[in-house]
Amino acid sequence: MRIAGLFAAIALALAGYTAYWFHLAGWAEAGIEARLAAWRDAGYTVSRSDLSIGGFPYRIEASLSDLAIAAPDGETRWSWRTPLLVLVVQPWDLRHWIAISDRASTASLIADGGALSLEARPETVWASLVLDEDFTARRAVLDIKGLELRHAGRLDMVRAERVQLHASRPETAAERHLGTALRIDVVLRIDELDLSDVDIGPLGSRIETVALDASLLGPLPRSGDRAAIAAWRDAGGTIDVHRLELLWGPVEMNAEGTVALDAEFRPIGALTAEIEGVDAVIDGFNRLGTLGDMGAEAAKLVLALMSETRAGDGARVVRLPLTAQDGRLYLGPVPIAPLAPLF
Repeated sequence: MRIAGLFAAIALALAGYTAYWFHLAGWAEAGIEARLAAWRDAGYTVSRSDLSIGGFPYRIEASLSDLAIAAPDGETRWSWRTPLLVLVVQPWDLRHWIAISDRASTASLIADGGALSLEARPETVWASLVLDEDFTARRAVLDIKGLELRHAGRLDMVRAERVQLHASRPETAAERHLGTALRIDVVLRIDELDLSDVDIGPLGSRIETVALDASLLGPLPRSGDRAAIAAWRDAGGTIDVHRLELLWGPVEMNAEGTVALDAEFRPIGALTAEIEGVDAVIDGFNRLGTLGDMGAEAAKLVLALMSETRAGDGARVVRLPLTAQDGRLYLGPVPIAPLAPLF
């Protein structure tokens, strides 16, 4: 009798869970359709060929085929097209969504009246979004492999083997609000960045690693156009760089400091940098024509006097300020490169 009761309880639980899963499947399908309809009502162009729901019993898996989304016309426009987008959520955790596009997709961005026009072609895209109790975004992760980036209509291309981005709001209310400013913590890592097509590498055509750990402070812009970025800048928006790591050919650099934008949308700020291989930096910028031979030799002499032996591995390093000011980048007292405006 007890065994029969046990089997009856299990059967009832399975039936209840099955009903719950199919209820969530319907909820997910309706929610996706409602979101696509809301974008269309807001002026976005949205198309797809199929929407299917599967994944029983362990997950809800929504597959959208031939999905294309384009923002409405404006100063900043973007579009994205993928052959297949899969959205995944577990029935017992509806605040953690995963999106997967494991086929080559295409994205474009046009900003500042066409002055900035980019095309991106990633091989795969994986994203994760974690929501708060009120279903507002708390943490997002983006992992892109095989990213090709180029100016629209041009042949030169930048390629990164992998790009990883982590963004999160601080956990506590006290941390979320710094006065009237908001804060977003960001970790960005780019591996195997190939610059061979664009011919701008002062230290060679391949950057092994760029890693950034920073916090964006200020009322965050809702778009990437000039007016939105200007509003963020004018409200005191800054980027606190907790750690910037660069491994580029013979040069290894670690830096920290604060960066903002000046009135002409050029980077302005100061970082403290520890650099190994600083002579290669000077030689590289000299080859680009930003330093004369005499200036390069003088810079090497000055920086050699400032170098010291790093504890642990005995490497010769230079600790000095890395400053952005008036449209130029300075390594210590030495101007090494011009800085173009964002727009």
